Amino acid sequence: MRPPTMLTLTPTPRRSGETTRDAWLTLGLLAVFLANGRAIGGGDTMPAALLQVALVRGDGLTLDRLAWAIRTETDAVPGYCSESRGHVVSRYPIGPALTTIPFAWISIVWLDHTRPGWDAPTRDPSAFLETVRHLGKLNAALVAALAVGLLPGLLRRLELHEGISIAVVALGLGSGVWPTASQALWQHGPAIFWLMVALRALIPPGGIGESPQHGLTTTRLAVAGGATALMVMCRPIDLLFAAVIAGWVVISSPARAGLRRWGGVWRPFGLTRSRPFWATAGLLGLAWCGYNLWFFDSLNGGYAEIEKMHPWAHGLKGTWTGSLLWGGLGTLVSPSHGLLIHCPWVVPALALLPRVWNRLPSWNATPIRALLAVGLPLNFLALAKYSCWWGGHCFGARFWIDATPLFVIALAAVRTAAMPSNNPCLQSYPLIDRRWRWLLIVTLAAAVWVHGVAFWRYPTSWHANPTNVDRDHARLWDWFDTETTRALTEPW
Repeated sequence: MRPPTMLTLTPTPRRSGETTRDAWLTLGLLAVFLANGRAIGGGDTMPAALLQVALVRGDGLTLDRLAWAIRTETDAVPGYCSESRGHVVSRYPIGPALTTIPFAWISIVWLDHTRPGWDAPTRDPSAFLETVRHLGKLNAALVAALAVGLLPGLLRRLELHEGISIAVVALGLGSGVWPTASQALWQHGPAIFWLMVALRALIPPGGIGESPQHGLTTTRLAVAGGATALMVMCRPIDLLFAAVIAGWVVISSPARAGLRRWGGVWRPFGLTRSRPFWATAGLLGLAWCGYNLWFFDSLNGGYAEIEKMHPWAHGLKGTWTGSLLWGGLGTLVSPSHGLLIHCPWVVPALALLPRVWNRLPSWNATPIRALLAVGLPLNFLALAKYSCWWGGHCFGARFWIDATPLFVIALAAVRTAAMPSNNPCLQSYPLIDRRWRWLLIVTLAAAVWVHGVAFWRYPTSWHANPTNVDRDHARLWDWFDTETTRALTEPW
């Protein structure tokens, strides 16, 4: 018997204790993320860590107060900053620092109480920067733990209960969230946090239903719009995911996004009912664009200046001059930075996705199908064409971290299809073959092991020795000498 072409999910009652379990999960992940007792980051993460201090101190989006700690002997600022209109400003996105303001405020109040004058200009700059680095690590771990903690609730709303455990392990421990996003204020952790917030807002609690009481409220649309904008402010390339979400809000079902019936046909007119989404997204987007234009004369902000460094820093001609073929192969199967090498569980998740596609809510019900079918391919093309597809000095498939929540949703759907169901609508579904189930377990275990090695041992000497990988690109394809092999062979 063929499975039904569309699965309508009915609202399910909220189970007691779910919020408490999710909270304990978040705290447990936070403890894991902090277990190595060190900050793993670099120059790319320092500006966000500094900016959160400036924001809490009331300096706004400038680093003038903290310039004493970062200026060189020649009074120049480091490459991650720029001097514009009489201010020192970060060239990196401002979203991560804005995301961590509540956590940074608590941490700084505690530091002021226990270590008065810790950020005074009379302090040793290196000691101050080390404190800021650990402050950034703490807040990055908090944001990453919260992002993963939002996943179980999202999967319950998608009726993928049986896939919650494996999805949480994959996102929290079997991906770059563990050794990268949770260890320093990269843009990726805050970006996936806001993606999760947007999806939670657009998918109502209690299951997916078509009745008005289960539609999108003004508040939910406003929250989703703001979260989507903040995701882009954290990670500009995630504009691709944001565009898919915004498009879904406009053209989704009449009961949800406000389509009007013209000539007997439902036609898109979602801009009317979805105004709360566009209001919050537009306000944040305009403010961000205004900041970028004011300080950098570019909508891309300081990123435009960073991208100009590719010729001398990475031996490249420009930002988008890479080969689509080799970039695509590299971002997927490079032994040092390939997605499928470091997260092999993605292979069975995507391979089995067509078989379980009808397990996902319909196109009109949630944006999940649109993100999987449109957002992921667009993201792949962008990463493949990007000249520095390996992401510079980092571990694993860093650029794919933003898309990991979508991969784990697919993984949860596959896992759910492999379990017996009490839902009459699902009885006709064939179970996933046992060999595939074992492949899921083995590949996920391998991913957790690889990222666990990085969590404890990264960085090693691999990036710079015997030659700089950013300029000697042949080393990106060396299967016998990688960051992981160095971590396993170099002394502790």
